Amino acid sequence: MSKPTTFTVKHYDKTITIEIDHSDIDLNEVMETFEALTIAMGFSKDGFRDWVKEMGDVYTEEDEEELYKPNQALKDAAEKYLNLRHNGDNFEDYQNKNN
Repeated sequence: MSKPTTFTVKHYDKTITIEIDHSDIDLNEVMETFEALTIAMGFSKDGFRDWVKEMGDVYTEEDEEELYKPNQALKDAAEKYLNLRHNGDNFEDYQNKNN
C-alpha cells in the first residue's frame, strides 16, 4: 500500500498542510506543492514564478562559469612552458626536460 506524502508549513498562526495520496512523487509534484504552499503563505504566484526564473538564470550562470573554468594542471603546464620560453629554451628543450 502506498503511503501519502505530506508537506506542512507553520507560518505565523497558520498551519498549511498538503497531502499527496502516494509516496512515489516526482520533482514536478514537489515543485507544484512548494508553489501552492508559498501562495498559501501569502506570497504571490507571480513572485514565486519570478523567483524560479531568477534562480534558473543564476544556475545557468554558475554552470557556464564551471564549464569555462580553466583546468589547473593545464594552466600550470602553460605557465611553466611560457617561463621556459622566456628563459630562452625552445619547445624541444621543454619536451626533453619534461619527459
